[in-house]
Amino acid sequence: MHRPSLKKLYVEEINPRQTQVFVSGDEYVRLGIVLRAKVGEELIVLDGKGNRFLGHISGISKEGLVVELRSQLEIPIEPGPIIHLVQAILKPPAMDYVIEKSSEIGIESVYPFKANRSVSQITMDQRPRKLEHWRKISIRSFLQCERARPLVIANIFDNIWELLDNLGEPREPRIVFWEGERFRGLKACLQEMERPKRIVFAVGPEGGFERSEIEAFYSSGFVPVSLGNRLLKAETVCVAVGSILQYLYGDMG
Repeated sequence: MHRPSLKKLYVEEINPRQTQVFVSGDEYVRLGIVLRAKVGEELIVLDGKGNRFLGHISGISKEGLVVELRSQLEIPIEPGPIIHLVQAILKPPAMDYVIEKSSEIGIESVYPFKANRSVSQITMDQRPRKLEHWRKISIRSFLQCERARPLVIANIFDNIWELLDNLGEPREPRIVFWEGERFRGLKACLQEMERPKRIVFAVGPEGGFERSEIEAFYSSGFVPVSLGNRLLKAETVCVAVGSILQYLYGDMG
């Protein structure tokens, strides 16, 4: 077993036959400059597929650092359902918060899309930078929260129809949160549901979903539910609902 106090290093992919990795770019700056890692120091090396190794730094230069891989470690087990979040695009600080907390809670993937009332507008030229920005947030969180793999962030979808087409036919429980729902709350919805292996929930933008969007969700197998009398900020819903699902079906508590 590894010690939690060891620094962690992220690389895109580790070949099990590799004996060392060379680190440059952002991870080199974080480890070598900000965290002042030293030659001989042990650390944990993780990749995007769940592989993790115990290693040590064998060399540091202006170009980067070299890490020798010594032994492969066990991948953390993540019981419970695979949770997917469909999130209408929010203003930048709120959307960054959603990405970070979704990673911490253990949500598998986030599907960002432009809802009718989304305030933040992301042009085609801005999309690669925005996706890379969100990806860096998810990696930073991944290195801290002991999940097996990083949060997956899907492409940015232009509208609800493009999003729903990508999701395909419903093969799992699907929930959409809507403040206009008057009869079905989250508690009742979950009580009627068998323990899911996979679940999808959708959260709207700052101004909520329009009725036409709720109808589109409904046509794709989503059940509209409310959070009772509480009106939460859009960025708070993912934390509340993700925590409830992990408490009921996953490894939280």
